[in-house]
Amino acid sequence: DGDGNGDSDGEGEMGVLDPESDVKVIDQLLEMVKKEKEYDEGEEERSVDMANVEVEIAQKEGMLTTLKHSLTQYHKLKVENDHLLAELVTLDAEKLTLAAQLEEQE
Repeated sequence: DGDGNGDSDGEGEMGVLDPESDVKVIDQLLEMVKKEKEYDEGEEERSVDMANVEVEIAQKEGMLTTLKHSLTQYHKLKVENDHLLAELVTLDAEKLTLAAQLEEQE
């Protein structure tokens, strides 16, 4: 949509929604959190390589941006699905009314 926030309509620059890929991204994030926890519980006087930390932060930001985009797309699909289901209920009721009217005319 051109506003730069990544929530374009339908298939954006991020590509097609892929639930399996999203689960893999979530698993990777969970693994990173687990490693961070293990690190925090480990030796207290380790030297920290800031370049690696910055790379991990950039990777996490990318993963979270991808997940945010996917969640936005899933939300749009859910809203569209809810709308279509409501329309289906309306059309089904109309069909029953028309069938009853046709039966009355016969």
